[in-house]
Amino acid sequence: MALKLYSKKAISLVALFISPFLSCILFAYNLRDVGKGKAGPLFIIGALVLAGLIQRILPGINPILSLAILNIVGSSLLTYYFWGKFLDDYAYEKRNPWIAIFIFLGIIILTLLVAYLKLKLYDIN
Repeated sequence: MALKLYSKKAISLVALFISPFLSCILFAYNLRDVGKGKAGPLFIIGALVLAGLIQRILPGINPILSLAILNIVGSSLLTYYFWGKFLDDYAYEKRNPWIAIFIFLGIIILTLLVAYLKLKLYDIN
């Protein structure tokens, strides 16, 4: 039975267009499935550290530009460096990333909705 992993392309595109944090979660699932699961949490923490570093290195930058830089750097690191280092040797079947993407986006939307409603409730501007 072949391994079912999130593909290199899926991880790259998710990092580029949605979030390197979600891509690191998908990458951690891949590591778990190939027996390297102990490294998985380091990637999740690494995504948060990368976001903090970019904010620290480029303070006061436009938030959209900051997000674009974070997504490009995160996608590049996962695709070109870490994939080759950890997962290049494995043959696999592609796992569908859409369920994880919808769950992640649902959590983000719910969080934003709660924040919006809290602002409305307390009428904070």
